[in-house]
Amino acid sequence: MLPLFLKHFSETYPKLKIFIKEAITDDIIRLLRRGEMDMGLLATPLSDPAIAEYPVFQEEFFAYVAQDEGFPQKKYVLPAHIDPSKLWLLEEGHCLRNQIFNLCELKNNSDLEMAVWYEAGSIETLINLVDHHGGITIIPKLATMHLKPHQKKNLREFNFPKPVREISLVTAQNFPRQLLLEKLRAEIIARAPIGMAEGQRVMAW
Repeated sequence: MLPLFLKHFSETYPKLKIFIKEAITDDIIRLLRRGEMDMGLLATPLSDPAIAEYPVFQEEFFAYVAQDEGFPQKKYVLPAHIDPSKLWLLEEGHCLRNQIFNLCELKNNSDLEMAVWYEAGSIETLINLVDHHGGITIIPKLATMHLKPHQKKNLREFNFPKPVREISLVTAQNFPRQLLLEKLRAEIIARAPIGMAEGQRVMAW
């Protein structure tokens, strides 16, 4: 999402100094609580009384499947079609990992009997693992937008109700710079791909 809105936002407010840090959810929450970060952009809900959430868009999940896995060629698939033993996951601490566990109804690592155990640090690594080693992974919509034509053939949509995740701007409850928050939220919503922005939701999970 960052490349879609950052350039225009920084040009609109040239005197605003923007410092960006990538971090896992728990670290973002800790930094917000300490007052060491103004805002975070992450998956919600967090159910944390110290954190205020401002939804900006909802993001659909897709299965990304190696061609030689014999995965169903139907337009829509079900989580039950996914073999947990062939599933590539992000490392511990990433909210996407927990969302995939919920989607595939995996309870713990004992559900995964993999010959090769590799926990990736990025979605790009997950895609590369499927491309070169086979198997399956689950990726959000924004990660599909820059796939090469031959890679897009590996995508499978989930059946209805489609699994999605809510993405929100989050701040500490006492965050004072509300005008900045409102301007940034409006910019992200305006730049979100069609059908993803808050208010355009067509799916629920």
